[in-house]
Amino acid sequence: MKKDWVSSGKRYPFPLKPTPFPVDDNGFPSPQSLCDTVDWSLSYTSVAIGNAFGRLYNNYDGLGDAFAAYWEKLASEYVETANIVGYNLLNEPWVGDTWSNPSLLVPGVADHKVLEGLWNRAAKQIRTVDNNTLIWFEGATLDVLSGFNNVPLGDGSKSVHSFHYYSPPQLGSISDTLKNRHKDNERLKTTGVLTELTFWMGDEKQMQGLTDAMVATDADMVSWIGWAYENLYNGSTGHYYPELAKHYARAYPAAVAGTPTSFSFSESEGIFKLEFTSDPSIDAPSEIILPPSTFPNGYKVQVSPNGSLRQHALDKRTLSLFTSSSITNATEIQVTISGK
Repeated sequence: MKKDWVSSGKRYPFPLKPTPFPVDDNGFPSPQSLCDTVDWSLSYTSVAIGNAFGRLYNNYDGLGDAFAAYWEKLASEYVETANIVGYNLLNEPWVGDTWSNPSLLVPGVADHKVLEGLWNRAAKQIRTVDNNTLIWFEGATLDVLSGFNNVPLGDGSKSVHSFHYYSPPQLGSISDTLKNRHKDNERLKTTGVLTELTFWMGDEKQMQGLTDAMVATDADMVSWIGWAYENLYNGSTGHYYPELAKHYARAYPAAVAGTPTSFSFSESEGIFKLEFTSDPSIDAPSEIILPPSTFPNGYKVQVSPNGSLRQHALDKRTLSLFTSSSITNATEIQVTISGK
């Protein structure tokens, strides 16, 4: 005897008695017999997960409309809040109902087939109450290159392409991913931020990978956010891990009064370097974040050409560099900051 199951509105034959999973006394999956023995990422290939995402993307029973209404409500509550970086529509969206449409597993396909429509629906509702806050959007995590036809509502100046780097599912080095995402951002005429990478204590290979990531993001001038849900602090001592602190307490430019050419921070030497082309029409300063833990005895600043920048310590961790009034044309400026 058989009955049908429904996936994103389509019916498929299904055995009446499915294969049982180990559960506890409350009917929940047993961590010891199931959750701890199966890679959690494999759950995305299940019928249930595919069905759930498919219904959201296809607006089954108004789920997509409810998703957009949720974001409108959330934006209306935060529109006056000054320190909101942006609205990240959905973290690591799955490609959808692959049981109904296996082609969604092809990198880039889900972006334009199912994700783009939902991002536009949500962005449209957000813009009814907040026309300024950045909208952060993601493609499928397994993408090599984005498959989006456009950014949400076609406005790249008010959107951010959010992407992650883990290996797997990413192929190749982090430098490869950064270069691919740069191509995406140029095509979509928007900006991108690496919003997740492995940022917790691990073995020697993992820690070297984190060091490589810091060098690569500096080299490509890409902003990043680390994912540090575990092993950020030493559980035995309650103190932070120095091996991680040297990465997250690092010098970087928060703002540049012109066009940045390159920047870098040497963790071993404690030296920060910035090169940029000044824009004399900008009255605001360049701002460099210099964590006190990195420069415990203070720092010294070298600028070339000499006298092209005026210094002002905004606070204990922020150095402001104003372009001198004597610089009337676009000028190549180099800044080197080291500890005393």
